[in-house]
Amino acid sequence: MTTYIAVIGAGYWGPNLIKTFDNIPDVRIKYVSDKLPGRRAAIKNDFPHIELIEDADIIISDPEIHVIIIATPVEYHYKIAKDALLSGKHVFVEKPFTSNSKEAKELLEIGKKKSLKIGVGHLFTFHTAIEYVNDYINKNNSFVPYYIIFNRANLRPPATKLNVIWDLAVHDVAVANYLFDDCPVDIKAFGYDYANKGLIDMACITLKYKDNRTAVIHVSWHTSNKIRNFQLFGLGNSIFFDDVKKHKLEIFDKGIDNRINQSKNNSETLKYKSGEIIKPKLSELQPLYNECNTFLECIKNNTHYKNDATNGYNVVKICEQIDIEIKRDVK
Repeated sequence: MTTYIAVIGAGYWGPNLIKTFDNIPDVRIKYVSDKLPGRRAAIKNDFPHIELIEDADIIISDPEIHVIIIATPVEYHYKIAKDALLSGKHVFVEKPFTSNSKEAKELLEIGKKKSLKIGVGHLFTFHTAIEYVNDYINKNNSFVPYYIIFNRANLRPPATKLNVIWDLAVHDVAVANYLFDDCPVDIKAFGYDYANKGLIDMACITLKYKDNRTAVIHVSWHTSNKIRNFQLFGLGNSIFFDDVKKHKLEIFDKGIDNRINQSKNNSETLKYKSGEIIKPKLSELQPLYNECNTFLECIKNNTHYKNDATNGYNVVKICEQIDIEIKRDVK
């Protein structure tokens, strides 16, 4: 049975979603909507079989459309998603879910009331390396996670109205919540508008979870060198993820240290070094395909989607609190 979907928004990320959904079996993209003729022309050139339209209301009112993918600027997410849900359609919304938690909460409630699926594009939780880490935490009783250090940076999107928290930190907040299976109980943050006055372009954030688990997040727009990594420290060993490296995941064992329990007469050189370094073989499944296909499978089988509206609401609310902390620090 064919699932008919439509994509609203064909800017920076929209074409990636179009290409991905177009490659999923038994899926047909009936429409792509964008207000800019140049963006529609670009999509038409690459996907001549898809109908390009300007008016998204055509999509909302088409009874054949089962799922709507929203990849517009965030200020339009709420209205489009609300209209789509009220028309009885499932929605997948790119991150961040909405501009504020009030909007996110309302969409969450509408989705529940109408028994419709809402997916939020927290892509990195579908990265096979990060899914591996999540399984490692849950299945390895000898490993107890303590804290995570995130580092993420790249150039500022040229026309963004969002600060670096909503552009970059939203990814790491979502990953921290996923790996700790919880939301933080306390938030501290500071940031500065070094190059973009009035728009925070660097931030350092500390999220404290239950049992003293902690996520420390650094985000920045001050380099063209794309940085996407984290290190998870815990009892037993540590785990390093770097999305720009060939081997994206390394697990470091406890290490070797002959300084421990030395006798008075031991004359050997005192030293320590890393233990075994494991580089797990990971699935080659692309995160975006994993994310998009899983969402459609959850609709088909009426199963839970891990980045649902509740998850999206939690991340938006945390980013709001980070903003508040930074404004308090600036004062």
